[in-house]
Amino acid sequence: TKRSKVMYQSLYNEISLLKQQAEYNYSPLYIAKMSMNILNEYSNEIIAEDRDKFISLIAMDMGEEFEYSQDECIKVLSEILKNYN
Repeated sequence: TKRSKVMYQSLYNEISLLKQQAEYNYSPLYIAKMSMNILNEYSNEIIAEDRDKFISLIAMDMGEEFEYSQDECIKVLSEILKNYN
């Protein structure tokens, strides 16, 4: 439907911006916060596999042992992006 096409494009744009942030100014806490915002805003559009990936990104705010390296974070965001292009 037209609405879901617009939502997917918007979701794709949000994830793209987050990936750019991870590439150029990596902050695990920022990525965690923005991942939570995206998951909340687009919960109906995000598939289960990606929901788990978002939850792992959100968990980065729980301490260093939960943080992805910058490269790992970019990889996870790239994997998510593939599903909404």
